[in-house]
Amino acid sequence: MTLDHSARITAEAGDGSLNRAATLLVSIAVAIVACSDMSTSTLLPPNAGVWLEVACAFGLGSISNVVLSMIVWREWPRSAVGAACVASLCAPYLLPFRYGIAASAVALLNFIGVWKASDVLAGTAPAALSRSGRVAFAVHFASPVEYVVEQSVASASSGLWRTELSSLLQVYAALALTASAHAALLPPPADPAPAALREAVRLYCEVWTIYLFLRLFTGAFGTMLACGGFVPRTMWRAPLLASTSAADFWGRRWNLLIHGLFRRTVFRPLTERGVPGWGAGAIAFALSGAFHEYAFALQQPAQRASFGRCLAFFLAQAPAVSAEKRLRRLLGVPPPFDRSSAACTLAWTLLLMPFAPLFLHPLKTSGTFATILELVPRLAVAVP
Repeated sequence: MTLDHSARITAEAGDGSLNRAATLLVSIAVAIVACSDMSTSTLLPPNAGVWLEVACAFGLGSISNVVLSMIVWREWPRSAVGAACVASLCAPYLLPFRYGIAASAVALLNFIGVWKASDVLAGTAPAALSRSGRVAFAVHFASPVEYVVEQSVASASSGLWRTELSSLLQVYAALALTASAHAALLPPPADPAPAALREAVRLYCEVWTIYLFLRLFTGAFGTMLACGGFVPRTMWRAPLLASTSAADFWGRRWNLLIHGLFRRTVFRPLTERGVPGWGAGAIAFALSGAFHEYAFALQQPAQRASFGRCLAFFLAQAPAVSAEKRLRRLLGVPPPFDRSSAACTLAWTLLLMPFAPLFLHPLKTSGTFATILELVPRLAVAVP
């Protein structure tokens, strides 16, 4: 068993309680609805049209990145690579998708492909990647989930694809439970000012919904990589259940693909040139915000109302991470946080939640959030 495979199993074990967390959310939602005199409920099936368009989006994004990888592999002039990158970034705005989620999926994939091309051209990509062969090089671009390039193809254990598939199915079930909880927490029509508890739990459900959708999205690619004989790298390490601080959340648990890319291509080169760590971190967060602004701008009915919210969300994270590190050095960790990781996780969750609406706003106004819920079977609750 490889070290990375062992790390993946450890990470999944740490995140193995996601179904229990989703079940807890459903239980709270049911209790709230019960107090509101629930009248009817309906089980809604997944929307096949959304699934078809999302699958097409994944296919188009992966094909676009494979084409870009061949341009980079053949060492075309940098002007040609630059033109291909610009075309790749513009393509999502020209595609006639019906759902915003599909357009944003292509945008996310294409942006990652362009950044991987920059990673290779800048010489910051893993050295073994250029020696891995044309097919493995193309796979590196086609999948947003990176694989362990230091290992040869077909080095994955025979049971790895089963592990990946099992995890994928668990995430899908958890997303269905969370979507049902979110529906149960919608405020009654006659209640213009929902209770604070209902609003807080609903916001927490929405954060879980985004996380589980991203896990579903990356888990599908991880499963395909494992079926192809590659060992996918871990992308998530229980960020909503085990993070003990802002630095722990962003640096070691949340979306480790983007973290790794930005660390190689932005943070490390800047610090090597004398930029202080807090400054390099702020630039990396700003680029992450710009990346999300680009992807979420698609199909916005009122662009001006949403513009800048994702950027503001990520810009707010940089001082939080820097302040936390500095306070830890100066004051240490005060009780009870020095003895309880659960207390740290709770404190970080309470600090993160107020910023979540900034990130969620463009997803809601474009209809993307509502479309995510249509990917899974869910309970629709009618409250009088």
